[in-house]
Amino acid sequence: AERCPMQTHRFHHRQQGLALAMVMLFLLVLSMVAVTAARDTTQQERLSGALRNATLADNGAETALRGAEVELWNSFVLSDGRVLPAHTRRAASLDALAEQFRHAPDWVELGEAYAGVDYMGLALWPGTAQLPRAPRYQIENLGRQSGLGAESHGADAAFYGGGSGGDLQFFRLTARSTSGDDRQLRVRESTFVLSR
Repeated sequence: AERCPMQTHRFHHRQQGLALAMVMLFLLVLSMVAVTAARDTTQQERLSGALRNATLADNGAETALRGAEVELWNSFVLSDGRVLPAHTRRAASLDALAEQFRHAPDWVELGEAYAGVDYMGLALWPGTAQLPRAPRYQIENLGRQSGLGAESHGADAAFYGGGSGGDLQFFRLTARSTSGDDRQLRVRESTFVLSR
């Protein structure tokens, strides 16, 4: 039995409507996948940026701490323990500014700026990141301790001595650095002991 033209027209019309609904449903699913992927990408970029900024702050503080150690080592060794860096402070319990540098929750312009790297100029180099200000450090003189035997080392650790008389000089080194976006602050400390 052959269909009449009217029935054929209705059948094709229903097929077209069903195809249109399927295409619309498929486009809706694709749109949802695209929106989810875009949201995940944005979230990943934010997480990567936060990690990068934290790493910049950590690296800045560690670099300044090592710079303070080098400065202290050079001045102490070259003078046989008689001269310390000019900006060496007394211990924090006696020096309010040293205490403020160590514990201030925000950035403070105390201490010495670490000048070994031009942190503000780093962004001029392709693929690098910039800190808004140079990391700072302070050196605190914690005093001497006598009567302990200590092994002496050369500046380049190439030779070892038979030991010193045990006159040890203790220092606390504190370094602070901000992150690249200036929202994070990192503080690092170490105790440095030199013998004469």
